[in-house]
Amino acid sequence: MKNRLFFILWITIMAILWLAGNLRSAGIILADSLLAAVILSVQAAVSAKGLRVDYRLKGSYNGENQASLQINTNYNGLLAVKLYLRMQTENQLTGEKQTMQTDGILPGRGVGNKSLTVELEDTHAGKLQVQIEQIAVTDLFGLLRFRLGGRRKQNRAVQRLSCLMLPQAAIPPQLPEIVRQYDQNSDVYAEDRPGPDQSQTYELRDYRSGDSLRSIHWKLSSRSDNWIVREGSWPVGQKLLLLLENSYPSARSGARASGCGRVPTQSGSPQDYDSQDAIERACAGLIALSEELTDRGILHDVGWWEKETQKIQTAEIRSAEDLIQALGALLGATLEERKKTIWERFSQEYGENSFSQVIIIDDETAKTYNL
Repeated sequence: MKNRLFFILWITIMAILWLAGNLRSAGIILADSLLAAVILSVQAAVSAKGLRVDYRLKGSYNGENQASLQINTNYNGLLAVKLYLRMQTENQLTGEKQTMQTDGILPGRGVGNKSLTVELEDTHAGKLQVQIEQIAVTDLFGLLRFRLGGRRKQNRAVQRLSCLMLPQAAIPPQLPEIVRQYDQNSDVYAEDRPGPDQSQTYELRDYRSGDSLRSIHWKLSSRSDNWIVREGSWPVGQKLLLLLENSYPSARSGARASGCGRVPTQSGSPQDYDSQDAIERACAGLIALSEELTDRGILHDVGWWEKETQKIQTAEIRSAEDLIQALGALLGATLEERKKTIWERFSQEYGENSFSQVIIIDDETAKTYNL
Protein backbone atom coordinates (compact mmCIF):
# COMPACT_ATOMS: atom_id res chain seq x y z
CA MET A 1 0.00 0.00 0.00
CA LYS A 2 2.82 2.43 0.85
CA ASN A 3 4.49 1.75 -2.49
CA ARG A 4 1.28 2.51 -4.36
CA LEU A 5 0.70 5.75 -2.48
CA PHE A 6 4.29 6.85 -3.09
CA PHE A 7 4.01 6.04 -6.82
CA ILE A 8 0.72 7.91 -7.13
CA LEU A 9 2.24 10.90 -5.34
CA TRP A 10 5.27 10.77 -7.64
CA ILE A 11 3.11 10.66 -10.78
CA THR A 12 0.92 13.47 -9.46
CA ILE A 13 3.92 15.74 -8.80
CA MET A 14 5.44 15.05 -12.23
CA ALA A 15 2.08 15.69 -13.91
CA ILE A 16 1.61 19.00 -12.08
CA LEU A 17 5.13 20.16 -12.98
CA TRP A 18 4.65 19.14 -16.61
CA LEU A 19 1.20 20.71 -17.00
CA ALA A 20 2.30 23.89 -15.26
CA GLY A 21 5.24 24.16 -17.65
CA ASN A 22 7.74 24.73 -14.87
CA LEU A 23 9.79 21.66 -15.74
CA ARG A 24 9.87 20.44 -19.35
CA SER A 25 11.66 17.21 -18.44
CA ALA A 26 8.82 16.32 -16.06
CA GLY A 27 6.78 15.04 -19.01
CA ILE A 28 9.58 12.70 -20.03
CA ILE A 29 9.98 11.46 -16.46
CA LEU A 30 6.22 10.97 -16.20
CA ALA A 31 6.07 8.95 -19.39
CA ASP A 32 9.09 6.84 -18.46
CA SER A 33 7.66 6.11 -14.99
CA LEU A 34 4.33 4.98 -16.38
CA LEU A 35 5.99 2.89 -19.09
CA ALA A 36 8.33 1.26 -16.58
CA ALA A 37 5.43 0.45 -14.26
CA VAL A 38 3.50 -1.20 -17.11
CA ILE A 39 6.49 -3.22 -18.36
CA LEU A 40 7.48 -4.41 -14.89
CA SER A 41 3.88 -5.31 -14.01
CA VAL A 42 3.49 -7.34 -17.21
CA GLN A 43 6.79 -9.09 -16.45
CA ALA A 44 5.57 -9.94 -12.93
CA ALA A 45 2.22 -11.23 -14.19
CA VAL A 46 3.85 -13.48 -16.80
CA SER A 47 6.43 -14.75 -14.30
CA ALA A 48 3.81 -15.61 -11.70
CA LYS A 49 2.07 -18.05 -14.03
CA GLY A 50 5.08 -20.30 -14.49
CA LEU A 51 7.00 -19.74 -11.28
CA ARG A 52 7.67 -22.76 -9.09
CA VAL A 53 9.14 -22.59 -5.61
CA ASP A 54 10.74 -25.05 -3.23
CA TYR A 55 11.16 -24.40 0.50
CA ARG A 56 13.94 -25.52 2.82
CA LEU A 57 13.81 -24.68 6.52
CA LYS A 58 16.94 -25.15 8.60
CA GLY A 59 17.08 -24.92 12.39
CA SER A 60 19.89 -24.04 14.78
CA TYR A 61 21.95 -25.53 17.58
CA ASN A 62 23.21 -24.63 21.02
CA GLY A 63 20.75 -21.88 21.88
CA GLU A 64 21.08 -19.79 18.72
CA ASN A 65 17.25 -19.60 18.51
CA GLN A 66 17.07 -18.83 14.83
CA ALA A 67 16.06 -20.56 11.64
CA SER A 68 16.83 -20.02 7.98
CA LEU A 69 14.11 -20.30 5.32
CA GLN A 70 15.52 -20.80 1.84
CA ILE A 71 13.21 -20.35 -1.14
CA ASN A 72 14.49 -21.80 -4.41
CA THR A 73 12.77 -20.81 -7.64
CA ASN A 74 12.96 -21.57 -11.35
CA TYR A 75 12.73 -17.88 -12.29
CA ASN A 76 14.35 -17.08 -15.65
CA GLY A 77 12.71 -13.81 -16.73
CA LEU A 78 14.44 -10.99 -18.56
CA LEU A 79 13.78 -8.39 -15.87
CA ALA A 80 14.02 -8.56 -12.12
CA VAL A 81 10.89 -9.08 -10.04
CA LYS A 82 10.08 -9.24 -6.35
CA LEU A 83 8.91 -12.29 -4.45
CA TYR A 84 6.46 -11.48 -1.64
CA LEU A 85 5.72 -13.77 1.30
CA ARG A 86 3.35 -13.62 4.24
CA MET A 87 3.94 -16.24 6.90
CA GLN A 88 3.12 -17.13 10.46
CA THR A 89 5.63 -18.69 12.82
CA GLU A 90 4.90 -20.58 16.04
CA ASN A 91 7.24 -21.96 18.64
CA GLN A 92 5.39 -25.11 19.62
CA LEU A 93 7.30 -25.43 22.88
CA THR A 94 6.56 -21.97 24.28
CA GLY A 95 3.45 -21.14 22.23
CA GLU A 96 4.92 -17.87 20.91
CA LYS A 97 3.42 -16.76 17.58
CA GLN A 98 4.14 -13.99 15.15
CA THR A 99 3.03 -12.97 11.66
CA MET A 100 5.56 -11.46 9.30
CA GLN A 101 5.74 -10.18 5.74
CA THR A 102 8.88 -10.03 3.67
CA ASP A 103 10.01 -9.70 0.08
CA GLY A 104 13.17 -10.11 -1.93
CA ILE A 105 14.38 -9.46 -5.44
CA LEU A 106 14.77 -12.22 -8.01
CA PRO A 107 17.32 -10.91 -10.55
CA GLY A 108 16.84 -11.15 -14.30
CA ARG A 109 18.10 -13.88 -16.58
CA GLY A 110 21.73 -14.78 -16.14
CA VAL A 111 22.27 -12.44 -13.19
CA GLY A 112 22.67 -13.60 -9.60
CA ASN A 113 21.02 -16.40 -7.64
CA LYS A 114 17.37 -17.30 -8.20
CA SER A 115 16.73 -18.05 -4.54
CA LEU A 116 15.93 -16.06 -1.42
CA THR A 117 16.92 -16.62 2.20
CA VAL A 118 14.80 -15.34 5.08
CA GLU A 119 16.25 -15.34 8.59
CA LEU A 120 13.72 -16.13 11.32
CA GLU A 121 14.59 -15.35 14.92
CA ASP A 122 12.85 -16.42 18.11
CA THR A 123 13.43 -15.70 21.76
CA HIS A 124 13.44 -19.34 22.91
CA ALA A 125 14.48 -22.77 21.78
CA GLY A 126 11.82 -25.22 20.64
CA LYS A 127 10.15 -26.68 17.60
CA LEU A 128 9.47 -23.88 15.12
CA GLN A 129 6.55 -24.30 12.74
CA VAL A 130 6.32 -21.97 9.75
CA GLN A 131 3.14 -21.55 7.73
CA ILE A 132 3.51 -19.90 4.33
CA GLU A 133 0.10 -18.27 4.05
CA GLN A 134 0.69 -16.32 0.85
CA ILE A 135 3.38 -16.11 -1.80
CA ALA A 136 3.15 -13.82 -4.81
CA VAL A 137 5.21 -12.04 -7.46
CA THR A 138 5.26 -8.25 -7.58
CA ASP A 139 6.91 -5.69 -9.83
CA LEU A 140 9.96 -3.84 -8.55
CA PHE A 141 7.79 -0.87 -7.60
CA GLY A 142 5.58 -3.14 -5.49
CA LEU A 143 2.43 -1.79 -7.15
CA LEU A 144 0.69 -5.01 -8.19
CA ARG A 145 0.76 -8.44 -6.67
CA PHE A 146 0.20 -11.63 -8.70
CA ARG A 147 -0.43 -15.02 -7.13
CA LEU A 148 1.56 -17.99 -8.33
CA GLY A 149 -0.11 -19.99 -11.09
CA GLY A 150 -2.32 -17.06 -12.01
CA ARG A 151 -5.30 -18.62 -10.21
CA ARG A 152 -6.52 -17.58 -6.82
CA LYS A 153 -7.53 -21.07 -5.70
CA GLN A 154 -4.03 -22.49 -6.22
CA ASN A 155 -2.64 -20.31 -3.44
CA ARG A 156 -5.16 -21.14 -0.75
CA ALA A 157 -3.33 -24.23 0.54
CA VAL A 158 -1.04 -23.35 3.42
CA GLN A 159 2.51 -24.65 3.18
CA ARG A 160 3.76 -25.92 6.55
CA LEU A 161 7.38 -26.42 7.48
CA SER A 162 9.06 -27.16 10.78
CA CYS A 163 12.55 -27.30 12.24
CA LEU A 164 14.23 -27.58 15.63
CA MET A 165 16.04 -24.84 17.51
CA LEU A 166 17.98 -26.75 20.12
CA PRO A 167 18.57 -25.15 23.52
CA GLN A 168 22.01 -24.21 24.72
CA ALA A 169 23.98 -27.16 26.01
CA ALA A 170 23.40 -27.52 29.74
CA ILE A 171 25.08 -29.27 32.64
CA PRO A 172 22.94 -32.32 33.43
CA PRO A 173 21.30 -32.51 36.86
CA GLN A 174 23.30 -34.55 39.37
CA LEU A 175 22.34 -38.20 39.19
CA PRO A 176 21.21 -39.86 42.42
CA GLU A 177 23.28 -42.80 43.63
CA ILE A 178 20.62 -45.33 42.71
CA VAL A 179 20.87 -44.31 39.05
CA ARG A 180 24.62 -44.73 39.05
CA GLN A 181 24.15 -48.30 40.28
CA TYR A 182 21.27 -48.95 37.91
CA ASP A 183 21.24 -52.49 36.49
CA GLN A 184 19.01 -52.70 33.44
CA ASN A 185 18.98 -56.52 33.38
CA SER A 186 18.01 -57.16 37.01
CA ASP A 187 14.56 -58.46 38.00
CA VAL A 188 12.68 -56.13 40.31
CA TYR A 189 9.46 -56.97 42.16
CA ALA A 190 7.18 -54.86 44.31
CA GLU A 191 7.75 -55.35 48.04
CA ASP A 192 4.26 -54.32 49.14
CA ARG A 193 1.90 -56.31 46.91
CA PRO A 194 1.50 -59.83 45.46
CA GLY A 195 1.22 -60.45 41.73
CA PRO A 196 0.80 -62.99 38.94
CA ASP A 197 4.47 -63.95 38.52
CA GLN A 198 4.76 -67.44 40.05
CA SER A 199 8.48 -67.63 39.35
CA GLN A 200 9.05 -65.37 42.35
CA THR A 201 7.34 -66.11 45.69
CA TYR A 202 5.83 -63.16 47.48
CA GLU A 203 4.47 -65.13 50.47
CA LEU A 204 3.12 -68.50 51.61
CA ARG A 205 -0.31 -68.53 53.28
CA ASP A 206 -3.32 -70.70 54.02
CA TYR A 207 -5.81 -71.46 51.31
CA ARG A 208 -8.76 -69.07 50.93
CA SER A 209 -12.03 -69.55 49.11
CA GLY A 210 -11.61 -68.54 45.49
CA ASP A 211 -7.88 -69.30 45.24
CA SER A 212 -6.85 -71.13 42.09
CA LEU A 213 -5.84 -74.75 42.50
CA ARG A 214 -2.76 -74.00 40.44
CA SER A 215 -1.52 -71.70 43.19
CA ILE A 216 -1.48 -74.48 45.80
CA HIS A 217 1.97 -75.50 46.97
CA TRP A 218 1.41 -79.26 46.91
CA LYS A 219 4.70 -80.23 48.48
CA LEU A 220 4.21 -78.07 51.57
CA SER A 221 0.50 -78.89 51.76
CA SER A 222 1.34 -82.61 52.03
CA ARG A 223 3.29 -81.88 55.21
CA SER A 224 0.57 -79.76 56.76
CA ASP A 225 -3.02 -80.16 57.85
CA ASN A 226 -4.05 -77.16 55.67
CA TRP A 227 -3.73 -76.25 52.04
CA ILE A 228 -0.78 -73.91 51.51
CA VAL A 229 -0.99 -71.33 48.72
CA ARG A 230 2.03 -69.68 47.14
CA GLU A 231 1.43 -66.04 46.24
CA GLY A 232 3.33 -64.81 43.20
CA SER A 233 5.14 -61.49 43.03
CA TRP A 234 4.23 -58.33 41.18
CA PRO A 235 6.96 -57.53 38.64
CA VAL A 236 8.05 -53.91 38.39
CA GLY A 237 9.34 -52.93 34.97
CA GLN A 238 13.02 -52.19 35.41
CA LYS A 239 12.74 -48.94 33.52
CA LEU A 240 14.03 -45.44 34.07
CA LEU A 241 11.83 -42.55 32.89
CA LEU A 242 12.84 -38.91 32.45
CA LEU A 243 9.71 -36.75 32.54
CA LEU A 244 9.60 -33.17 31.26
CA GLU A 245 7.44 -30.81 33.32
CA ASN A 246 5.80 -28.62 30.67
CA SER A 247 3.13 -27.00 32.83
CA TYR A 248 3.77 -24.02 35.09
CA PRO A 249 1.68 -21.82 37.40
CA SER A 250 -0.35 -19.08 35.74
CA ALA A 251 0.65 -15.44 35.97
CA ARG A 252 -0.15 -13.67 39.23
CA SER A 253 -0.02 -10.10 40.38
CA GLY A 254 3.39 -8.58 39.99
CA ALA A 255 4.41 -10.97 37.22
CA ARG A 256 4.69 -10.24 33.54
CA ALA A 257 1.74 -11.01 31.29
CA SER A 258 3.77 -13.28 29.04
CA GLY A 259 3.28 -16.24 31.32
CA CYS A 260 5.36 -15.43 34.37
CA GLY A 261 4.34 -16.39 37.84
CA ARG A 262 5.61 -15.88 41.34
CA VAL A 263 6.75 -18.99 43.11
CA PRO A 264 8.41 -19.37 46.51
CA THR A 265 12.10 -20.13 46.56
CA GLN A 266 13.67 -22.49 49.08
CA SER A 267 14.03 -19.57 51.46
CA GLY A 268 10.30 -18.85 51.18
CA SER A 269 10.59 -15.45 49.46
CA PRO A 270 8.73 -14.94 46.16
CA GLN A 271 10.73 -14.93 42.97
CA ASP A 272 9.59 -13.81 39.52
CA TYR A 273 10.20 -16.28 36.75
CA ASP A 274 9.30 -16.65 33.11
CA SER A 275 7.64 -19.98 32.33
CA GLN A 276 8.95 -19.85 28.76
CA ASP A 277 12.50 -19.57 30.04
CA ALA A 278 11.76 -22.30 32.58
CA ILE A 279 10.58 -24.89 30.06
CA GLU A 280 13.56 -24.10 27.81
CA ARG A 281 15.92 -24.78 30.72
CA ALA A 282 13.98 -27.94 31.60
CA CYS A 283 14.35 -29.22 28.03
CA ALA A 284 18.05 -28.46 28.06
CA GLY A 285 18.48 -30.31 31.35
CA LEU A 286 16.51 -33.34 30.19
CA ILE A 287 18.46 -33.57 26.93
CA ALA A 288 21.77 -33.28 28.79
CA LEU A 289 20.74 -35.96 31.29
CA SER A 290 19.54 -38.30 28.54
CA GLU A 291 22.83 -37.86 26.69
CA GLU A 292 24.79 -38.71 29.86
CA LEU A 293 22.70 -41.82 30.50
CA THR A 294 23.14 -42.91 26.88
CA ASP A 295 26.90 -42.45 27.12
CA ARG A 296 26.91 -44.67 30.23
CA GLY A 297 24.90 -47.33 28.45
CA ILE A 298 21.85 -46.88 30.72
CA LEU A 299 18.70 -47.53 28.73
CA HIS A 300 15.81 -45.21 29.59
CA ASP A 301 12.65 -43.51 28.35
CA VAL A 302 11.81 -39.83 28.02
CA GLY A 303 8.28 -38.53 28.48
CA TRP A 304 6.17 -35.38 28.27
CA TRP A 305 2.54 -34.27 28.45
CA GLU A 306 0.97 -34.08 24.99
CA LYS A 307 -1.55 -31.26 24.90
CA GLU A 308 -3.43 -32.47 21.81
CA THR A 309 -3.97 -36.06 22.96
CA GLN A 310 -4.19 -35.13 26.66
CA LYS A 311 -1.90 -38.04 27.48
CA ILE A 312 1.67 -38.64 28.55
CA GLN A 313 3.80 -39.66 25.59
CA THR A 314 7.03 -41.62 26.00
CA ALA A 315 9.89 -42.59 23.73
CA GLU A 316 12.51 -45.29 24.32
CA ILE A 317 16.09 -44.09 24.23
CA ARG A 318 18.49 -46.88 23.39
CA SER A 319 21.05 -44.83 21.48
CA ALA A 320 21.95 -41.28 20.51
CA GLU A 321 19.92 -41.74 17.31
CA ASP A 322 16.80 -42.50 19.38
CA LEU A 323 17.25 -39.24 21.28
CA ILE A 324 17.65 -37.28 18.05
CA GLN A 325 14.42 -38.77 16.69
CA ALA A 326 12.58 -37.93 19.93
CA LEU A 327 13.69 -34.30 19.98
CA GLY A 328 10.99 -33.18 17.55
CA ALA A 329 8.18 -34.38 19.81
CA LEU A 330 10.00 -33.34 22.99
CA LEU A 331 10.58 -29.75 21.81
CA GLY A 332 6.98 -29.62 20.61
CA ALA A 333 5.59 -30.37 24.08
CA THR A 334 3.58 -27.16 24.31
CA LEU A 335 3.83 -25.07 27.45
CA GLU A 336 0.50 -24.76 29.23
CA GLU A 337 -0.97 -23.34 32.41
CA ARG A 338 -0.66 -25.77 35.29
CA LYS A 339 -3.76 -27.70 36.23
CA LYS A 340 -1.91 -30.80 37.38
CA THR A 341 1.76 -31.52 37.73
CA ILE A 342 3.32 -34.06 35.41
CA TRP A 343 3.73 -36.40 38.41
CA GLU A 344 0.02 -36.25 39.20
CA ARG A 345 -0.82 -37.03 35.59
CA PHE A 346 1.71 -39.83 35.47
CA SER A 347 0.37 -41.42 38.66
CA GLN A 348 -3.19 -41.36 37.33
CA GLU A 349 -2.39 -42.59 33.82
CA TYR A 350 0.44 -45.06 34.32
CA GLY A 351 0.30 -46.08 37.94
CA GLU A 352 3.33 -46.42 40.15
CA ASN A 353 4.42 -49.82 38.80
CA SER A 354 5.05 -48.90 35.17
CA PHE A 355 8.63 -47.80 35.86
CA SER A 356 10.99 -48.57 38.68
CA GLN A 357 12.32 -45.02 38.77
CA VAL A 358 11.08 -41.64 37.49
CA ILE A 359 13.12 -38.44 37.33
CA ILE A 360 11.09 -35.28 36.73
CA ILE A 361 12.94 -32.35 35.17
CA ASP A 362 11.39 -29.04 36.26
CA ASP A 363 13.20 -25.85 35.27
CA GLU A 364 16.75 -26.35 36.57
CA THR A 365 15.84 -29.00 39.15
CA ALA A 366 15.39 -32.77 38.97
CA LYS A 367 13.28 -34.75 41.43
CA THR A 368 13.63 -38.53 41.67
CA TYR A 369 10.84 -40.97 42.53
CA ASN A 370 11.85 -44.55 43.33
CA LEU A 371 8.87 -46.87 42.80
